[in-house]
Amino acid sequence: MTDPLKNFLKDIQKPVNKQAANIALEKFGLELNPFPPNRMIVPDVIYGQDQNVNRFLTTSVEILNASAPQRRAVAIVAGTGGGKTHFLQYCRHAFPQVSKKFGQRFILSEFVAGSGKMMDLIRNIIRDSDEMCKELDGCDFLTAIVRELEIQKAPDEHLEKLRIPEVREVLSRLLSVKRAQPDFSFEMMISFARKWISAETLTQTEKRKLGLVSRISTPAFAVKVLRELFSLARKLHLFHGLFICIDEIESLFTRGLSPAQIQAFLQDVRYFYDESVRDEQGFDLLLLTASTTTGADNLLKVNPPIFQRFGYERDNRLLLNQIESVGDAIEFSYKYVDYYNDKWKENNRSRPEQAARNIITPKEIETAFIAASAGHRAAAPGSLLDLLHKTIQEKFGPLQNS
Repeated sequence: MTDPLKNFLKDIQKPVNKQAANIALEKFGLELNPFPPNRMIVPDVIYGQDQNVNRFLTTSVEILNASAPQRRAVAIVAGTGGGKTHFLQYCRHAFPQVSKKFGQRFILSEFVAGSGKMMDLIRNIIRDSDEMCKELDGCDFLTAIVRELEIQKAPDEHLEKLRIPEVREVLSRLLSVKRAQPDFSFEMMISFARKWISAETLTQTEKRKLGLVSRISTPAFAVKVLRELFSLARKLHLFHGLFICIDEIESLFTRGLSPAQIQAFLQDVRYFYDESVRDEQGFDLLLLTASTTTGADNLLKVNPPIFQRFGYERDNRLLLNQIESVGDAIEFSYKYVDYYNDKWKENNRSRPEQAARNIITPKEIETAFIAASAGHRAAAPGSLLDLLHKTIQEKFGPLQNS
């Protein structure tokens, strides 16, 4: 009989020494291929989008500068591979730096529209709220609210102002248990409450402990509950609001969803957006969505009010610029090379043998641009990056890219 272990070990290929594979780049002051592979986002690097970035930042400041809660929607439009996800990630990376200047904290959340389920979006937001609160205080979102209520001089005044009786009852019971039995019983109650706000099924015992009659069964009620909790969190200075990126709006029309499912999701998102601020009460909401041109056209056909509300009209949308010439392509390429060269300098004091930009010639960039544009007037950034990445791989062999 053969030994399966010996056969298994014999078939395993020795791992490539990534450090050795990348050593050829050291003479250029680079640790890895400066052009990221397909779908890899480098949020620090942005090219040719100054006007769009400034419009996004101006909108951000409108929210951050206001004394009462505000909501704003910004729409990004570009073709396939046109940099929509990259721009979203750049904004997601930039926004906390801006909000920090105003002394404000925001939940950051991301979602791909194609699931077509509002409850998935809400659960995403709750998970991201948990993550931010854990970074601040080492606890989940609901525990953070209860802790803030506990240190208030008159916590009941906050609870009495809540508009949804179920939210008031759940928080009152959590606060009572925290005061009386701060260990196991509280953690158990928090777990029940987390299931409730996430619209999960509750047992009769769990509902009785929380003082509830039923679970959250509709997206509309889930939105109201989340709005109530976020509004309270803002009043308690836990955070000010939510910045959410919804990518691939076009996927709503390509994932096999029925017209009724598409409409339901869009209406739920609109309701969430509208409900975030009522009578100058609520929480700050910055909604950033992205779509292909075709996706935006489909959105206009199926729901014109949302098309308008979320900023997809031609005068309001952020239409991403593409790479329109060889000169643009060269500047675009060097932006990435310079970025990774700066990263290399952070860890190395020696001077490289050659300038980093010598890693790729203008002629090689021109060849990549012509291939990426495929006879059209412009090249999509994603397509150009793919070809630049392959150019370096072919010149130097397999390289580390992370």
